[in-house]
Amino acid sequence: MEKYVSAYLTIMNKYAFHITYFDAFAGSGEIKIGNEDDFKVIEGATQKIVDISSPGSFDIYYS
Repeated sequence: MEKYVSAYLTIMNKYAFHITYFDAFAGSGEIKIGNEDDFKVIEGATQKIVDISSPGSFDIYYS
């Protein structure tokens, strides 16, 4: 997913568009798997999108 979004941003930022990320089904942002003492955190899609550091970025985020 990150590679697709990075390529999309690289292409779209060549034009004078305002680019909006909208995720109507965004969850809490992360998932914790395991018990209280030993768990793994998996980032949700929205957090991965926000963290992309390719040329350009989204102007507005809705999730």
